[in-house]
Amino acid sequence: MKKIQLVISTILLLVLCGCSGVGMRSTYWRNDDTGEWLIGLTEDNVIYDCKVWDIASKNESDGVYSIEAQYGSERLDISVGSEQGAKRTITIGDKQFDCSIIDGHFLSDYPEKDTCVTIADNHYAAGDSVTIVGWVKQKSGIFGFAKSKKNGKEVAVTRMANILTGEEPTFTAPIDSLGRFVLRIPIENTTSFCLKVGQETQEMAAEIVAEPNETYFLMIDKSQDKTLFMGKNARLQNEINAHRILTPEYDATKLKEIGSMMSILDSIRNNTKTSLQKLEDICLEHPTLSERYHTYYRNYIMVVNAHSLMQRVHIMPNVELLKHYSKAVDELNWKEFCEPYTINGYEFSLFLNDYVAFLQTKVEEKVDHTMTSILEAAEKDGVVKLSTKDREAIRQYDEAYPAYLEQRENAPDSIQKAMDEEFGNNNYVKAVLEIQGRNPKYDEYALQKNLMRNTEQMVKEVNARRLSKVAKDIILCRYLYSNIDRIRKPLYKEIIDFANKRIRIPAARNVVHTINDKYEQICNDTIDNRGL
Repeated sequence: MKKIQLVISTILLLVLCGCSGVGMRSTYWRNDDTGEWLIGLTEDNVIYDCKVWDIASKNESDGVYSIEAQYGSERLDISVGSEQGAKRTITIGDKQFDCSIIDGHFLSDYPEKDTCVTIADNHYAAGDSVTIVGWVKQKSGIFGFAKSKKNGKEVAVTRMANILTGEEPTFTAPIDSLGRFVLRIPIENTTSFCLKVGQETQEMAAEIVAEPNETYFLMIDKSQDKTLFMGKNARLQNEINAHRILTPEYDATKLKEIGSMMSILDSIRNNTKTSLQKLEDICLEHPTLSERYHTYYRNYIMVVNAHSLMQRVHIMPNVELLKHYSKAVDELNWKEFCEPYTINGYEFSLFLNDYVAFLQTKVEEKVDHTMTSILEAAEKDGVVKLSTKDREAIRQYDEAYPAYLEQRENAPDSIQKAMDEEFGNNNYVKAVLEIQGRNPKYDEYALQKNLMRNTEQMVKEVNARRLSKVAKDIILCRYLYSNIDRIRKPLYKEIIDFANKRIRIPAARNVVHTINDKYEQICNDTIDNRGL
């Protein structure tokens, strides 16, 4: 038994140090000066400069290697010096590097503090993208594993959201028979997402914070359980994967279990404090972690806990409770959020879902949606004409409608239809329906008029809060986008003009115009088809 253990230990040592008689098996080397992953050496390939090179020739003498690699028409000469305590001098072309073997699951801490403190912000310019070049290296037969017949088939983007629309786009790329893939996706700004490898697993392979127009190389070596990033700005990727932080999330069910409003606030505040302290402890333990790492995880913690607070919306609290929670978010979280908001886009988008829903409750409180209000506006705009008798019927309708609606909301489903019929049999209800039916354009007019009023009030609600100009633009864009998507119709020019004057970010304006133009085209096509 001891002999078998000795043999296994010897094989492991040879593999890690690259000294076996058959070559440097899957060894990965970092530049000692910069701490970056410099090069990867496998039996048949070299990973360098975010590319997988083929080995054209390889010679070894006393643990010193001379390698000629090729990538298309490019040629690369590599010299690997003798091993000295898991260190080697590696010459690539005419450049020489002092290197150490990467022996952990992730790249270890960088030797110096990162001087870059800002996260790239393209101000939501259209047309930017990120490229992930990857290699999923399956377990080989060296330790008795059979070569896998399945390579995962694809790599998929998960936990990604467009914060301007709230949608969660799906992107995939095929993994070829060698385990390689190229994933190129559009991004709004510096954007976070996760990658999942394989269709049969829910396991996340890596977290990524992708800056616009960057290319990253991702190596997933399943034999050695390594996840490594290479690239000009790959440091943040390596750090957030090596030192992950998760803060507990409070969904509506958990909030119900906690109970009272103050207990929920205290619990979430304590959770925020504990998570932030954990972040500070990690940064103290690993003093060279970059400022961008700190910014990313601090923002993540603040956004997730803000979302937890706003999940109270789904427990149907009264308006005063909502105000209390909103005040806590406005005062404690919004001012701490870092731009660009896409750096934690998925979590931020979930938060916005509830925050915008809360603002809509404020809008509904303040906008007059009575039948009197809308029909008098319609008369003023020449849509309908009202007699004295009409006005009396409308008054009676508005007087009776709130009580009917409250009773209906509290009634079981089985009797709601009967309640509707009873209410509809009132003469004032029949009169109001007759007034609305006088002009076939009335329904569309009322829909757009109410939306215009709501949009104007939404702007007031947003402006009343201490939010950045970018945040205000995103909220208004998202509000209009969701409404167009809900009614499946284009907005009146009055509303679009109103939005154009108040949304300053071109990308946000473009989102509104794109979906509005879509339904404008659908509407025109429908009219054209009817005319055939």
